[in-house]
This record gives sequence, structure tokens and C-alpha cells, in this order.
Amino acid sequence: MEARDSLWASGRDEEVQVNQRALIDKVLARYSGEHTVLRELLQNSDDAGAKTVEIHFNTRAFLEQTKPKAPNTNPDTNASAPKLPDITKELLHQWEFRNDGVPFREEDWNRLKKIAEGNPDEEKIGAFGVGFYSLFSITDEPFVTSGGQWMGFYWKDNKDQLFARRGTLPPVENASTTEASRATSNPWTTFSMPLREASTFPARPIDIARFLATSLTFMRNLCDVSMFFDEHQLVRVTKSAGRPRSIPLPGNLNPRSGIEGTMVVDVKLIRPPDLHIQARILRWVYASGSEKPPPVPRIIEAVTKFSGGGGFFSSLISSFAGSSAPTPAPTASPIPEPDLLEALESSVMLTIYNARVETKLDRKTTAELERATKKKPPSVCWYSLIFTGKDEFDASKEEDLKEYKSTGSVFQGLRADMEGSGSARVFIGHATSQSTGIGGHVSARFIPTVERESIDLVDRQVSKWNLELLWIGGYLARFIYESQLSSIRALWDASFDPTRDDLPQATKEWLEAKVLHTLRFFTFYPTTPSALVGINMEQAFFNCAKDPKSFPIISTAGIKPASMVRWFSPEFSSFMKKLPMIPESITKNATPMLAALRKRGIIRDLTFGDVIDELGRTPLSEEEMIECLKWRIGLDTAEVQAHNEELRRQFLQAAVLMVKDGAEDKIIPLSTIRTFLSTSNVIPPNCPLPQHTLPFSVSKHFKADSLKQFFAWTDLTLPEWVEYLLSPTSTFPPDARLTESTVFAERVLGVIAKPWGNLPKHQINKIVELLGNQPVIPTRSGLHKPQEA
Repeated sequence: MEARDSLWASGRDEEVQVNQRALIDKVLARYSGEHTVLRELLQNSDDAGAKTVEIHFNTRAFLEQTKPKAPNTNPDTNASAPKLPDITKELLHQWEFRNDGVPFREEDWNRLKKIAEGNPDEEKIGAFGVGFYSLFSITDEPFVTSGGQWMGFYWKDNKDQLFARRGTLPPVENASTTEASRATSNPWTTFSMPLREASTFPARPIDIARFLATSLTFMRNLCDVSMFFDEHQLVRVTKSAGRPRSIPLPGNLNPRSGIEGTMVVDVKLIRPPDLHIQARILRWVYASGSEKPPPVPRIIEAVTKFSGGGGFFSSLISSFAGSSAPTPAPTASPIPEPDLLEALESSVMLTIYNARVETKLDRKTTAELERATKKKPPSVCWYSLIFTGKDEFDASKEEDLKEYKSTGSVFQGLRADMEGSGSARVFIGHATSQSTGIGGHVSARFIPTVERESIDLVDRQVSKWNLELLWIGGYLARFIYESQLSSIRALWDASFDPTRDDLPQATKEWLEAKVLHTLRFFTFYPTTPSALVGINMEQAFFNCAKDPKSFPIISTAGIKPASMVRWFSPEFSSFMKKLPMIPESITKNATPMLAALRKRGIIRDLTFGDVIDELGRTPLSEEEMIECLKWRIGLDTAEVQAHNEELRRQFLQAAVLMVKDGAEDKIIPLSTIRTFLSTSNVIPPNCPLPQHTLPFSVSKHFKADSLKQFFAWTDLTLPEWVEYLLSPTSTFPPDARLTESTVFAERVLGVIAKPWGNLPKHQINKIVELLGNQPVIPTRSGLHKPQEA
């Protein structure tokens, strides 16, 4: 050790040099996302408190117009206006970006010269200090003006070391020369970027406009962005927020993750202001096309697929189109060329739920995060999620059918992702490449990777912060879901018709469609590039509830807790009409979400016990009882057979049949049934039958063997029937009394006589015993006993 110290003392210092050009190139290589320069400058503008931004794309010809043209004293009144060029092919020579934020302070100018020295303000998004240097991806000499001062960058001697030169702007004519006046006379902070090589627009103008509309959504200050091509304002996007309102936090959801550690993240307030975004875009922009047109309707895809080949479909389509030599149509009037400078206006209304998040960290965790991000973690931040209701989603799709149907709406990037395509993104100031897995964009103070394309879930301390915020995301999603279902429950209750014991069918379908939309919106699909984002948000979505079984879901009986609702089964729906089940339209169209609910045991299949409980509460009509008995007979499995006696007892004790008896309803517990009438039985079903006999309107739908096997019922015999007709406790109408009505007695004897020769001897003996001393033989002098007739 002493030898090393001695050597060190005898040495000399040498400067460690950095190839700044190579360093900047390597940093920019990690910024692979779209619109990187615009993204960074927009974020810097928002951090500076700017309300307005202008982006200018200029050609050389426009930049060289330093002198006004001499007036034309002999204008040609017949000359047509010059034809506008194809802006996608025009070569640009300079980009210029302006914002009206707070002018640069001395520390801002100093930080501009330092690579990787981020903004230390914890309220600002910028963290890594490389955003400004994204300009070097398109220019070698960026030039910045702000507050009456300027700074230019250049590569000295065209080598690898970057230098900056700074100065003061000349005073504005007829203005004071003080520094304060220079700062106020020009409110813009401007970034001029002469392009390294002349090039076309960085993307189709409509796609840039779509990026601007999406970016503006989560900006805290910025509310007005314009894009120019030379002197033409191609695009202007503005936003205005409605009056925010606070919603009380629900007591059944836990906003804290419960993750063990030294960090507490808690939601204190939720505000869902409506956001109105308007766009004014020249037809010229829409005419230039899009790299991301709206999807082709499926019916068109199908026709295109089949019309390409021969066979039936091609001949069918050609028959609609006409023969190969159609009759010439009348010459149509020429359609006038549209005015490309006409401004088309459109707008969208969004609901953004904002959760106010408060954080408490110990000193060690705070220091670790400050080391990673070069700033203190915020004590208060906001977590935002865009929710698009069904009506708003349908309206957004209609936007694509308007004037700009070939390119898609400028608000296409804000539309809910209902198919799990991954277009809903995590915003950290701007959109990252990280998908949310659900239908809407989210924005929060996640700590990103250096290139700001995804969430950092690798660094030990940073990942703790991000995981806590992912929990808040799942909590907020669950809060919105329950809020939507609560609103739908109120609509259901208000529309309920007590006279029908149901809702009007059209209303029910409308409400089911709203729930279906909400279920699909909050379906968690796999996320990219990090699958952990979706996994953690989904866990929070389900686990933040203090009672997992309280998950609200639509059923055939309205919005109910999942513990009361069962999976839809066609074999049950025909007779279990009072038991809440998932409607069939939901089971068919919300498969991923319902699969997740079933996997977690939140929704259960309907069990034998559920059927028994429901049968004990509600009598069944004849039609419902027929379906119920069919279901019970269909349970011919090994497990059921092993417990057949007990299951039979439970079933018969619970089931109750309700039949019409004149103007009144007659209740028949199945536990009182011992017999039935088969279709081969000679006893007429319209004659009086014992109370223990299943009505023929039910039994005729079943084979006798099934009723005997599963319910231990027997086919009603003639002796049992005769004994019932002679029972003194039975009350029959006069024309159905065996010992008083000659006509009825003759009918009964005819029924007995028909199978008499084939009856078992014991039945014959029983009938003889029953009728032997009864006046049942019709004579001219009335009814007499057999020995008297």
C-alpha cells in the first residue's frame, strides 16, 4: 500500500477525454421511438409551464423569402391559384419549435450545455438530461433563443468536440434596450434546427397530428399545439378541461398495496374531469394519406378475398358488377376538386380519472431513488387513466366514417383498445412503448429506463417505486369499473317494471351492452415489452378488494355481487329464472375477463346445491318443472348414482310445482308425489286423479322408466285410482262422483273393462273388493250394487 502511495505522489494528472460526438450518437441510438425530437421538446415545454407550442417545418424557398415581393401592377384576373404541392414529397431544410413557457433562467442555460444533467425539480418529468440532445439526431447546429438571449451549438473544426456560443439578441425596434424588455417583447422560447440533410416530413402529417393530439392529453400545462408547413397552419389541436369534481374513496377497496418495505404509497383523492380536445386540420393533410389507416371492415375483406379467384363467389360478385361489356352509363357531371386549404374540425370528449397519490419514504429509499433519477422522488403525484364509455367509443368509431375515412380520425390514438392489440400505452409525460394491457392509456410518475420507452423494473429500489404505482393503477381501474357498474345498477333499478317483474327487453339489451363494454375495457391482456406490468396491475385490480367475492357483475337479475351470480348454463336457464346468472350475451362476448373471474373463483358454476336452494325458494310452473325434471334425469353420472338416494330426497323435498286450478294457483310439493300417468296408461288424464299423482301435462314428456328410476314414482294403477274415486275425503263435482253419476260410473267401468283380461290377479281382486259393496252399476232404475243389479 505504501509503495502505491509513493508511486501516486510521483505521478502527474492527465485529462480523460470524451468523444462527445460518439457519446451523443450512442445515447441517441437508444432513443428508437417515434417522434423523439418532438416528444422531448413538448415535454420540456410542459415542464416550463408553456400553454402554447408552434412547430414549423420550413422549405429552403420559404426561408430565403427575406424581402417582400414587388407588387404586381398588372395581375392576371383569369390566372388560377397555384396548385398546392404534395407535402409528403416536399424537402424540408429546417424545423423550428416554439413555446411560450417561462424564459430560460441562468441555471437553464448552464444545464443546456451539460450532457446527462437532468432537471433536479421533482415536479418535472425530465430526469436524465439527454432530452435536448435528441436534436442532434437531425441537426448539427441547434440554435436556441429565450428571454432576449441566444445559444448556438457547433462542432469545432468539424471534429468531435461540441462547443456552445452564447449572446444577447438585438433589441426590438422602438423598444427599450434593457434585458427585461427584450425578454418580454418576444414571449417565445425557440429551438431552430437546420437539418443536417434536407428531408421530407418525419412522418405523414396526419400521423404527426395524431401524435400531437395524443401527447396533449396528459400534459399538465400545455393546451394549444399548432403545426405549420411554411406559412400554412396545417394543424391546430387544443384542449379544455371541465370543472374537476372529487369522488369519495370507496371503503371496500384498499389503495395500499401491502408490499413489505420502507415505502408507503396511498391514494387520497380521485377526480374525473371531462377533457374536450378539438382539432382543426386542413383537408390538405388528410389528402396526404396515413401510414396507419383505419382497419378495413371485415365484410370488405371477405369480398376482396373471394373476388380474387374464380368459382361461385367470383361469378356471384361479377353478376352484381355486371358483365365484362357493360352498357355505357350516362356521362356524369365532373366533380369539382375539393379545396385543400379548407379546415375540417373535429373533437372528442374524454373522461380522465386522476388519483392524487401521496408517498412516504424513509431516508435510505429516498437517497437510492435520488441516485437513480438525479432528483428527489415527489411527495405528491397524480395517476391518470383514460376511460372511454360505450357511447363515447361508438362515437369515436363514427369519426372514421366522416370526411377523413381514408386516413382515420386524428383522435385514433386516443380510442380505447378493446381487442387487446397493445395500442393503449403507459405515459411518462409522453407515450412509452409499454402497453397497459387494458383498454385505456395511463399516465403516472413511473421511473422509466434511460431511453424512456418502458418502465424500469430491474433496478432494486426503482422497481419498488414502480411496483407501488402499478398497484395504484390496478386500484384505479377497479375503482372506475365499480363506479361504472354502480351507475348501470341505478339505471337498471330505475327501469325495472314491477308489473312484468322484469325490464323492457330493449333496455335490458342496452344495459348489457354497456356492461359488456366495461368488462372488455378492463380485460387484462399480456403486456409488452414487460409482461410484469400487466400481471401486477391485474393482481391489484382483483386483490385491492377487501372482499374478493364482492366483485360486481351483471346477471339475469341485475347488477349483483359475484358471490350471488352463477355461470350461465342453457340447461338451467329455462327453469332457474330467478337465480342470478351471467347473461348469455356476456358469456359469449367477454370470454377473457370471465375466464379470469372463473380462474380466481369469483364466479362459480351452478351446482346441485344451488339448484336445491333455488327450488326451495321459488315454485316452478309446469313448463319450468318439465325442464327441471329433464335436467335431473340428465345427471346420470357415476358420482350422482353413488349418492342417488340422498340427492333424490333433497331434490323432492325442495321442488314445488305450481299449476292453474281454475282461477287459482295450486301448489304441489314434489315430496307428496308417489305416482304418475304414463302415456300408455288407460286411466283418462281428464278424470279426477289422486293428490299424489303427478299432473299428466308434466309426466307425458317422460318415459315411465325414467320417472321410476330417478324419483321412485310408480305408474298409477287401476285399483289406486278406483280407491281414490271412492275415498270419502275427496270432494268431486256431481258429474264426477262414482256412486252418484250414472254417466261417470259407466265411463269408469268402461276404463276398467278395457284391460280387465290382462290385469294381474291381485289388481282384479282389489277392484272387486273395492266395488263389491258400492252402487256403481248403472241400471234403468239408477245405480245399484253389483249383487243387486
